[in-house]
Amino acid sequence: MRISNKVKGAALFLALFLAGNAALSFALRPYSGSGAEMWRGFNKKSDVDMVFVGSSQCVCDINPAVVDEVTGLSSYNMGTNMQSIQSSFIAIKEAVNRKNVKSVVLLIDPQTLEMERGSNFRAEQCFVRNLSDTLPVYDRFRTMSIVFDSDFFTKPYSISYFFPWTYDRSSSIGLNIKEKIEGRVLNPDEHRDENGYSPSDVVYSTDFVQSGIEKAKEWSLEHTDLHVLKTIPENLETLKDIASFCNNQGVKLYVVSPPALNNFTYYDYFGYVEFTETVRDTLSEYGLQYYDLALLKDEYFETLSLGNYRDIGHMNNTGSTTFSKIIGNFILDSDKDKDISYMFKELYY
Repeated sequence: MRISNKVKGAALFLALFLAGNAALSFALRPYSGSGAEMWRGFNKKSDVDMVFVGSSQCVCDINPAVVDEVTGLSSYNMGTNMQSIQSSFIAIKEAVNRKNVKSVVLLIDPQTLEMERGSNFRAEQCFVRNLSDTLPVYDRFRTMSIVFDSDFFTKPYSISYFFPWTYDRSSSIGLNIKEKIEGRVLNPDEHRDENGYSPSDVVYSTDFVQSGIEKAKEWSLEHTDLHVLKTIPENLETLKDIASFCNNQGVKLYVVSPPALNNFTYYDYFGYVEFTETVRDTLSEYGLQYYDLALLKDEYFETLSLGNYRDIGHMNNTGSTTFSKIIGNFILDSDKDKDISYMFKELYY
């Protein structure tokens, strides 16, 4: 049976199209991007008792090696840039199903719960695509479900999942190609360690007006243009799903928010209080507590000390070492049902 020229032409076009997509993905997708390193490191690490999930603050603020020294556990940092609460849930399920972890620390950047997942499709698709790369071929089809998710389906960028070079690109193509050919990282800067932590010795030095919790209410009354935190119902529902999943799986869930230099200069105080109460009330339905570590007393962590940060919202090695010790002791005390309220400044209304 003869094959028509149209069929041959279509087959040739499809072959060239797929080859072109593969070539562009090879050249442009980072060999050693942060998200890819996270999933590769997670896949490689054995005996994981606990994982940390959350956005870039999680990646920079929590050093699993320091936490492990305090707790005696073996942990891994699954944080990624702009990680949504939905992607955090995906990471938690992968950790439980693939590594049988028994403890999860969910680090909530307040903006996480007011961010529409569909507005951040690049980070979302990159997260799932990098996950897919660590799965057996037969299991990769399940990650394609993101295309049909209600947050993405019917939108123009929904099919971009299949063209990863459009949303996951290296800033140095020549170096990227060379790394892929040699199969190793050639530039050691700004890479995760074997536990998923991203180290930095940079000390933030830019001056800006700071306000701690003690003056936050006054600051908000004086500045009417501050950002008012809002929580999206969909994100709260996912937080509930996480809490329910962990309870059903017998997984200990700790939910915290990290300190940042600009918490009480950027956010409206009254909106911040309402946000805190909303998260706390939501988790209380599942017998869980929420701790805002931005309210730690100075004797435990100096939240406004520039020496603890690499930039306005992320810690450097000095800050993360201190903070990770706090996280470790917080976990130990929580497991023993100790009252740790004495560590926090009171949030005044």
